[in-house]
Amino acid sequence: MSAHSAGGGSGGSIWLEAKTITGNGYLKVEGGPGGGGGGRIAAIASTSYSFTGQASAKGGADASKNTGSSGK
Repeated sequence: MSAHSAGGGSGGSIWLEAKTITGNGYLKVEGGPGGGGGGRIAAIASTSYSFTGQASAKGGADASKNTGSSGK
């Protein structure tokens, strides 16, 4: 699952709420080119959480390779 933007926008958000979250894969909310900040990820499991994949909320880089702030 991913959410992203171009032109310096923020990475958006993912809100994942379930009784059980398991498996692997990617959760990405990365900022767009132009220095956009990273987004936010919320993964809430009421019973069992065993997600072994990757989550990324890093900022995008501008033309000078300055990177936007990471999300939380």
